[in-house]
Amino acid sequence: ESDADQGDMLALKNFNALNTNTFLPYEWSEPYVGIRRANMVIDNVIPSGSDSALLARYVGEAKFLRAYYYFNLVKIFGGVPLVLHVPNAGSYNTPRASVDECWAQIESDLSDAAEVLPQKGEVEAGRATLGAALALRTKACLFQTREITSAPSGSTVKSVCSYGTAITHPEKFVEAESLAVLVINSGKYDLDPDYAHIFTKDGQDGIESIFEVEHVEVPVSPDAWGDANEGQQTSIFQCGRNYPIGGYGFDCPTPSLDSAYEPGDLRKSATIIEEGDVLYPDIFTVDSSVVKGVKVYDTTYTYTADNSDDYASIALGVTGKHSRKYLPEVHSQSDIDNRPEDSNFPANWRSIRYSDLLLMYAEATNENGRSDLGLTYLNQVRTRAGLPAIASGLSTVVMRDTIYHERRVELAMEGIRFFDVVRQGRGPTVLPGFVKGQHEHFPLPAAELELNPTLKDNPY
Repeated sequence: ESDADQGDMLALKNFNALNTNTFLPYEWSEPYVGIRRANMVIDNVIPSGSDSALLARYVGEAKFLRAYYYFNLVKIFGGVPLVLHVPNAGSYNTPRASVDECWAQIESDLSDAAEVLPQKGEVEAGRATLGAALALRTKACLFQTREITSAPSGSTVKSVCSYGTAITHPEKFVEAESLAVLVINSGKYDLDPDYAHIFTKDGQDGIESIFEVEHVEVPVSPDAWGDANEGQQTSIFQCGRNYPIGGYGFDCPTPSLDSAYEPGDLRKSATIIEEGDVLYPDIFTVDSSVVKGVKVYDTTYTYTADNSDDYASIALGVTGKHSRKYLPEVHSQSDIDNRPEDSNFPANWRSIRYSDLLLMYAEATNENGRSDLGLTYLNQVRTRAGLPAIASGLSTVVMRDTIYHERRVELAMEGIRFFDVVRQGRGPTVLPGFVKGQHEHFPLPAAELELNPTLKDNPY
């Protein structure tokens, strides 16, 4: 919660990170672990016999996951080594592929997956579905609409790209529209009537969920961390310090986000915790004293059970706010006494929501000169938020800005905003310190550059 805490995180925020940054290796290596596992299925499962359809589905799920992992790698690092089979000994030094080659492979895997994956509701929650494959491919298309590829120093492979405001690949907007409408017309998804409900335990895998990363609290050992558990660490990472759960207080909403919400927008209180808010309103005890709940009081790191209004207190973040999404759920003292280990919270990660898909469709139809088609779904999102509808007849430019704004407030604190701004070519005007052609991708981890001499680092 201060500049002295997690300096490598601050370096990423300020665009002055080195390739020795301690957070980069996780973003590189963990997707490749998943890619290797996916390749093992794709290489070894041969659909045949009476189980042919089931085995084909397993291969489709593996291809979806491989595309999902590569999608995350490409948006962070640009072109990366395309490893499409389980490597043999001595074949580990694969060079970086171009950005375009990576996108082509991602789309190919998702297209193959869509041929065999079932609809939502036909398999258990957490498995890849046809809707998930179509939605992720829609998102991949949008990332390609404004890219300008180039080669890093010492290489001839165009494995990095910058993004301008000019559209360089208008055909990808056409493709995105055609993919998104298939999800909409499937009838398998809808908006959750209660926005706040989406991020509760009860709201997991709900009607709005297109793809979630499933998490469960499975204790491994008292000091287990990260991949050693089946839970996630977002809840503790973003939760305010101190009582009742004791989080780290990172990723605090900014005053800019706070002011971006229109008056009456129901999403604001479901996204941002501010001073005076009461959390966990059920009655439980703190240090043997009964309190009404936990109220956000001040910026100190102390709490007490005997405040004059019978509320315990919790500290605010450095911006004076905290994220409410993925907030650990507390309904009784036993929830506190039996809190999960720090990286083992059971809340699923909402990777792709239906509202995200609707706004992607609105963005694509607007750029295709068919804004009224997308406006219907944009207004569905706004109506759920308690806001008036946007009138038809807006210019492409005004509609574009309207959609950008709606994506910001609808998907806030979900890990989407930064990459939206970058792919839209707005990095230099929205992100302080961002330099076009330099900060679209992060440095490759130093350890990977040492292990694989064929890799050339990104400009940064």
